[in-house]
Parts: sequence; structure tokens; C-alpha cells
Amino acid sequence: MDQEIQQRFEALEKRLAVVEEQKVVSPQPASQPTKEKSVGEFLQEKKPNSDPKKTRAIAYYLEHYKGYTSFTSEDIQKGYQSAKEQVPTNIADTIGKNIAGRFMMSAQKKDGKRAWTLTTTGVKNVEAGFKGGEE
Repeated sequence: MDQEIQQRFEALEKRLAVVEEQKVVSPQPASQPTKEKSVGEFLQEKKPNSDPKKTRAIAYYLEHYKGYTSFTSEDIQKGYQSAKEQVPTNIADTIGKNIAGRFMMSAQKKDGKRAWTLTTTGVKNVEAGFKGGEE
């Protein structure tokens, strides 16, 4: 029986030696959760140079970063305020200019209020840095 214990002991020592010889892979640090981009950071990145373009960029941010399917003029106003940007005196006018440029279109009412959504042209325009379309 002593010989059987001795053999088992030697087998365990060999297995331990193999484990010790193997490189121990250090665990990768958990990836840092990415911080959500703010509407202000998004505007700084896109550099819209007019109120209709800022309105379009805020609408894009709401749809692509916040998951909105449509937005109201109040949503746009809150976007300006969150970005610490001067709110246009007439948001309806900036939305109207975007509609005229085919960048936005009407959507179903949201919370009983008029609502809009970006068109494909509007999305592409923001993504292209506002190239290929005026107000």
C-alpha cells in the first residue's frame, strides 16, 4: 500500500510540475464601459454652423444615441439646453427649414404633440458633416 501511495504522490508531483511550468496567463482587465457621448460632444464633433444644422444634429443624436423614433420641438429644445447652446427663438422655423430641405418629415404625434423624424437624406447629411445640402 505504501508503494501505491508513493506512486500516486509521484504522479501528483509530475502533474504539479507541468502546471507550474505552464505560463500563467494573467486575466485581462475588464473592459471599461464606454462613456455615453453627450449631445454637446456630438455637436462639437459635427460642427454645425447654423441653427437648422444644429437642430438636425440634435435630432440625429436623439434618434441614434437615445433611441427616439421621433422627436418634438420640446425634445429639440432640451437638446440645445443639454448642449449648453443658445436655443433658437423659433425652433419651429428651424424644423420647417429642415422639412423644406427634405432632411426631416412629419411623424405620428408623440405625447399628443406634433412630432418629426429625420429622413434618410437628413441622416446621411449629418453623417457627411452637412455636405451636400444647405439649410
